[in-house]
Amino acid sequence: MQLTFLKRRIKMKSKLIFTAALLCVTLLVPISLFGQSQDFQMNGTVLVRYRESAADVTIPTNVTFIGDLAFYVCSNLKTVTVSRRTRIGALAFPSTARIVYSD
Repeated sequence: MQLTFLKRRIKMKSKLIFTAALLCVTLLVPISLFGQSQDFQMNGTVLVRYRESAADVTIPTNVTFIGDLAFYVCSNLKTVTVSRRTRIGALAFPSTARIVYSD
């Protein structure tokens, strides 16, 4: 009797731990996947538009192309840091922005 009680208790604790872990993953994965990318409107690896108003922006390394006019309306943009491998579309940045190439 004592042994079956212990087995049930261990099984209940295992289910509780599994449920808690699943809940954490369910809540945290969307935050980690979308937390940084909300500043950028992306189409695959193409940066289509910048949605914020920061003065200094670092383009993620997975961006392969910055679309035409992607940052053009960002009048307070001062510095953009981008990989040399990233291609840049026509009038992607305001003329006052300074482009700094990384790597």
